Amino acid sequence: MSEEKPKTINIFDVNSVIEQPSSGTSGTTRVFRGGARDRVIELVETSVDEMSKKMEKFIESVSEILSSGAKYSGNFEIDSVEVECLISGSGQIGLAGTGLGVQGGSTLKIIFTRKKEVDDA
Repeated sequence: MSEEKPKTINIFDVNSVIEQPSSGTSGTTRVFRGGARDRVIELVETSVDEMSKKMEKFIESVSEILSSGAKYSGNFEIDSVEVECLISGSGQIGLAGTGLGVQGGSTLKIIFTRKKEVDDA
């Protein structure tokens, strides 16, 4: 019987790159650093199972933060919260910091909406 191949998802990762002379046979070495003008887009194949686990942990963490913050909303009720996260080529998921934008990865917008209470009428 053949083994089932693990499911993967492709992530396009944008990196800053500058070419520098190398002492090796290829002639140049790629050196990645932030702020360089030149960018290279690389395709990274990532495990769907691993991404699912990381997304579950991320959403669980954000939900916990929002739940604890809801009790401090005073006279206001928060109906929904939009959160943008970045997904790196290595499959890491995290909040997009101020001013970061979409410089180096994929962004995903997650909208948390308050569950509607059901009346038992």
